[in-house]
Amino acid sequence: MNTIRSVYYGWATLIGAGGFAYWLAKRSINADRAQKALDDIEWRKGQAKLRESEAQFRQYAADKHIDVDPSGGGGPSREAAGDPAPTRHEPATEGQRTLEKSKYEATQVWRSPKGDRLGRT
Repeated sequence: MNTIRSVYYGWATLIGAGGFAYWLAKRSINADRAQKALDDIEWRKGQAKLRESEAQFRQYAADKHIDVDPSGGGGPSREAAGDPAPTRHEPATEGQRTLEKSKYEATQVWRSPKGDRLGRT
């Protein structure tokens, strides 16, 4: 049978274990946050160095009269601008419905069958 002492002991043990678990979790979370902050600082330093080196290169290119593309070169975005078969279509005008459908789109609207669902007459 439970006595008042055993009840107090059980609650004290439960509260103590919960507090210890909270302390461990909080310590782990704070360590993760500190590591993410350090990683973010390092990333920002790297980005600043990259911007500085790009600025130095642009200054060097301007001094030597070298043509430098300001958009960053012939990347995929520049190649897509001259695409002979663009994937975007002109929006349909008012009252005009496009006949193209996705392979996942039904050709007809689904309607629930009326009547007895078990097939009895």
